[in-house]
Amino acid sequence: MESIKISILGDVCPTEDYRALWDNGRAFEGISPIIKSSDLSIVNLECPATDFEKPIKKCGPCLKAKPQDVKLLNNSGFSLISLANNHIKDFQQQGVLDTLQACEENGIQFVGAGENKEEASKPTFFEIKGRKIGVISFAEKEFNFATETEAGANIFDVYSSVEEVLECKKQCDFLIVLYHGGIEHYRYPSETLQKKCRLLVRCGANMVICQHSHCIGTYENYNGGYILYGQGNGVYGVRENNKPWNEGLLLNVEITEKTTVNPILLTATKNGVIIAEKEQAEKRLNEFESQSSLLNDKEFLAKEWKSFCVKNGALNRPLFFGKSRVYIKINRILKNKLFKVCTPKKRELITMNLVRCDAWREVITTLLELDVYEK
Repeated sequence: MESIKISILGDVCPTEDYRALWDNGRAFEGISPIIKSSDLSIVNLECPATDFEKPIKKCGPCLKAKPQDVKLLNNSGFSLISLANNHIKDFQQQGVLDTLQACEENGIQFVGAGENKEEASKPTFFEIKGRKIGVISFAEKEFNFATETEAGANIFDVYSSVEEVLECKKQCDFLIVLYHGGIEHYRYPSETLQKKCRLLVRCGANMVICQHSHCIGTYENYNGGYILYGQGNGVYGVRENNKPWNEGLLLNVEITEKTTVNPILLTATKNGVIIAEKEQAEKRLNEFESQSSLLNDKEFLAKEWKSFCVKNGALNRPLFFGKSRVYIKINRILKNKLFKVCTPKKRELITMNLVRCDAWREVITTLLELDVYEK
């Protein structure tokens, strides 16, 4: 069987500090030779490519690229752009439509977004050396989703997405699932994320690649498939004294009778993203292997998850209860003591049940959406 080479890069976004690199065509200079030597090269563009200026109302930043940035992705060797992410609709559905148009005008395929829900859910296929490669892309639901009549991202819904994966697998020899979700800045999968990804493999995915975490996570070989929980950043600027943010993995995949995944360590510098030096790469990839070896230790994963949640609890608890920025800042300084004093246990019990129960969560979500979107 003739070898098929696939490269997969994580999240990219033209941040302010890298804007000049995008404008002068050098944003992917350090990795373009690998991208161009692949039979199929995939990247996640974590923002719309648009000139539209009016952002949506949301919590969190609104990100965007220029339409001409899509041309750079094409010139750098990418053949497929994934658009299923939490920022694709930051500049309304017009931003999504402009992005789709930019892809079409530059002759580059896209997956994971569309002019409506039906279009957004469609996979894409590539005939390569006598084999059919399928790619389907999902995002978790935030301010990004496509509807029956509005453009946006393809949202993961276990009640429909599993069937989409099963159907997609029937149409191809090798299936890649891109999943934009999980918790940012956490290197292990939550119990729920691991269940989702393992289910996707059992439904036919040969590879499940989780993006969005902004840090290198862990991987496992499960039931004949490869799952990566956190690819880290691709080209997303550089942050001083933030090593996890400045790292990412470029996946070099080779398909023959078996599948080989070779992760290449990338490092963000002030002058752009480069392939890490050999000694640095060996050390970091050894850490990656060691961390990944713990994924079958349920007790360890449960302990790490609780520790991560508690560590960020002084921010997330009051944020969830709608407290002010001043309140949250004081609570973090006091290590959550303010929240404990001011929040009755009865209120926490009621809130826990509203969130934990599927039926009540659906009611609350509907009410909030009616208020927020004024429908």
